[in-house]
Amino acid sequence: MKKIKSLISFIDITFVVLISGFLLYIFVDIFNISKTLKEMQKDKIALAIKNEKETLTTLLKYNFTDELKNEIKKIISHSKDIKNIEINLSNRVFRFNSYESENKMSFKIKEGEIVVYYENNLIKRFFEKYFVRFLIYFLIFFPIIFLLFWYIRTKILKLNLLAKRLEKINFKKISSIEKVDAFYEIENITKAVNTLLKQVNLFYKNQKEFLHRIVKYKNQLETAQSISEMFSWDYDCKEKRFSIMGKNIKILNLKKIKTLDDFLSHFEEEDKKAFKKKLKSACLNNESFEMIHTFITDENKKFYFKSVGKFIKGKVIGVSLNVTEEIKRQQKIEFLAYHDPLTSLPNRAYLKEEFSRLLNIAKRNNKKIAVLYLDLDNFKMVNDTLGHENGDKLLITIANRLKSVLRKSDFISRIGGDEFIILLYGIKDKNSIKEVINKIVNSLKEPINIKQTPIYPTFSIGCAVYPDDSTNMDELLKFADIAMYEAKNKGKNSSKFINEELKKQVNEYYNITNELKSALEKEDELILFFQPQIDLKHKKVRGAEALIRWNHPKRGLLSPFHFISYAEKSNLITYIDRYVLKKAFETLKKWQKYFPDLILSINISPNEFRQSDFISNLKNMLNIYKINPNRLELEITETISMQDIAYTVNILEEVKALGFKIAIDDFGTGYSSLNYLKKLPFNTLKIDQTFIKDLEKDVDDLIITEMIVQIAKVLKKETVAEGVENKKILEIIKNLEVDVAQGYYFAKPMPKESFERFVRNFDYNKFE
Repeated sequence: MKKIKSLISFIDITFVVLISGFLLYIFVDIFNISKTLKEMQKDKIALAIKNEKETLTTLLKYNFTDELKNEIKKIISHSKDIKNIEINLSNRVFRFNSYESENKMSFKIKEGEIVVYYENNLIKRFFEKYFVRFLIYFLIFFPIIFLLFWYIRTKILKLNLLAKRLEKINFKKISSIEKVDAFYEIENITKAVNTLLKQVNLFYKNQKEFLHRIVKYKNQLETAQSISEMFSWDYDCKEKRFSIMGKNIKILNLKKIKTLDDFLSHFEEEDKKAFKKKLKSACLNNESFEMIHTFITDENKKFYFKSVGKFIKGKVIGVSLNVTEEIKRQQKIEFLAYHDPLTSLPNRAYLKEEFSRLLNIAKRNNKKIAVLYLDLDNFKMVNDTLGHENGDKLLITIANRLKSVLRKSDFISRIGGDEFIILLYGIKDKNSIKEVINKIVNSLKEPINIKQTPIYPTFSIGCAVYPDDSTNMDELLKFADIAMYEAKNKGKNSSKFINEELKKQVNEYYNITNELKSALEKEDELILFFQPQIDLKHKKVRGAEALIRWNHPKRGLLSPFHFISYAEKSNLITYIDRYVLKKAFETLKKWQKYFPDLILSINISPNEFRQSDFISNLKNMLNIYKINPNRLELEITETISMQDIAYTVNILEEVKALGFKIAIDDFGTGYSSLNYLKKLPFNTLKIDQTFIKDLEKDVDDLIITEMIVQIAKVLKKETVAEGVENKKILEIIKNLEVDVAQGYYFAKPMPKESFERFVRNFDYNKFE
């Protein structure tokens, strides 16, 4: 039997089956009722004859014909169904009347039988009533069932029509359909379909745009990969199949690479093994990997690629990126990290590593190492006269000459502008060292022509020997450095071996720097002294110069002469500068209440002046202490100001913009240009005491001092004379119209409390 695919067909068949079943049920029911009624009628007749059977037999036996007729008549009158009774005896037949029908019943008696003829009146009466009732019910319910069937069938046809319309819809163009019927459910279905159509239509449009973007991005990605020299690949772990995706890169011909072996044929052997191993491990362990490997082109050019692979669903998906420039840059960075960029010699970092390695070897093999510290004599003069570029050329030539006279086992490094260190491994004695030094000296006898100018460079050389002088690397370097300075102090162009006297100086250096570090941590050992500065015009205390003192726990009060040089060599000077600056701000903060007009001057070292955070530190202090910046005067030396005039001007302008005063200290002792001087944004010129202290007897000093004062007047700057020791000198500088005097004639540097008393009790008349 074929399956019923149409719901309409199913409804039609269902209707026919239901109606047929209903009618069949009616007919079967009628049949059963008719049968039952017949049986009931027979039973009723049988009961009536049974009750009269004996009477009839007796009357017939004795031949009471009239009585028999009366009895039968009585039976028929009492029964609506019995129409005739016939008694058949062996010798005769008795009939009540002539009525006969197919409906009859026989009852046996001794002499024969009684036959009863009857009509089915019971059935007839039943059907008269039953049929009418059936007809009424049928005429009522059948139209209802039919209408229901027709209604359902019609709506299903509408749904079918809706389905056919939906089937023909092009959702790419149509976003809604018309309703096929006003039926509530169909209308809702139409609304739902239209809503869905709009969403599908929108989704299609979005997907279309998305696909366009994907194609666009794919093309852009391929272009970007080509530009960035990147390509992607995958490896099927099961099929052992390798494929590359992406546009050709300029340096590679990817189209030629079809298999993994093709790909690996461009690797160096070690990289090939490592890549295979990582690929296998990724397949077996479902893991990721990355590695940097070589890639050799068909033209035998070598590149570096970074390949990254990740296991995903049976495959290793990967990308390879050309990192040649990064690798070369990294190699260059690593080279620069350990080499001097100018001469390509090892730098200080490389020196320490190599020195440490050689020391370990020397300890095991009981060998000696000589450390030569070389400093080029008068190199600054070459830079100043011929320029830095030619100075660099000189250094490169010298470096090449030094390398040419040294053994392969010797190590040479450049650790500073004009400083070199040479390590001589396995040296026997001082005579062997002197032979090497002579070779170095001889290598420089031939002049080096720079800008058609013959240069005859010389070295000051210091030497220390492991293990004779020390077994500590830093100590050996420091000893060689001290010996080099000793050679330089004795006339340059010479060499000097470290000795016990020099070692003693080194030990003193270490002791003082260690004690100085401790003093900086405690802060109470380093104190400020204040030397008054007297305003000669207004005859009052202008302010003071703050001077550092070290209240040493064992050696007592020490002036800067005893420790500043050590601080400069050990780079502790920056910490001292910051300490003095902080104390100066704290002092001015307190003076704002009692001495708001006093100016406090502090010295700024060359090291601090060139710190990258010099300005930001001043701003920070200003924000913390909220002082009037015009009360703080920063003193820089003439030498600092002239070293890099552009940098100096820029920094000083920033300082002045913050509101601080600026003084040029030690003016006249250097080699400053008056043209440069007028560019500097300063407030005060401090005349060095070397010109002031001999004004009474040295005419030259008097003339120089007068000239400085006149220059200051032209530039409209204030002048301060340092080193005023007596009344005679005071009278001279007053006549020269110096603005401010500072010196022992007025007061020596004193503690803060003493200075404050000096200000309160100051009387200029006492000094006239």
